[in-house]
Amino acid sequence: MLGSVTLVGAVGFLLLGFSLKTTEELAWFHPLIVSLFGSSIISGSGFIYVEKYWAPYPVMPLRLMTQRTPLAVSVSNFLTSMTAFSMVSVNSILYLSV
Repeated sequence: MLGSVTLVGAVGFLLLGFSLKTTEELAWFHPLIVSLFGSSIISGSGFIYVEKYWAPYPVMPLRLMTQRTPLAVSVSNFLTSMTAFSMVSVNSILYLSV
């Protein structure tokens, strides 16, 4: 349970920081942006600590990241997701301008 909360906090703070930064009103070193990114780093560190030392049933066993095949699958899925989202964004911008 605590692993899930720290994971949601890490991802949520990171996404909120990037979402607020996409508007040109706030600078990169605005206290709100810096505190959101800092909170994301703290929550991510807490997630790794909880998953490694405290959780009896971890959300993501960290031993999987030390093995070659699960690590390659994770990297491949991440890169595929980045490609898919970028294609959706670029295509929507292209069709709006045509």
